[in-house]
Amino acid sequence: MEWKQLKNGDWEAEGKNGKFYLFKSGRQWTGHYSSHNGVKFFRMPFGSLKLIKKKCEDNYYWEAKKD
Repeated sequence: MEWKQLKNGDWEAEGKNGKFYLFKSGRQWTGHYSSHNGVKFFRMPFGSLKLIKKKCEDNYYWEAKKD
């Protein structure tokens, strides 16, 4: 997975099985993960963009980039 910034300023990392989506809520960032088949969904905690990205990248559902 690799982060890309969307036109509205939010961030998204999409893989084969699902995607992480980060957005600003007030003055902090948060987000969620959703699988493409709709079986798995969970929200991320609030914090700085750097912290939330790191939590996503350390998450079990983060898919390693294949070369």
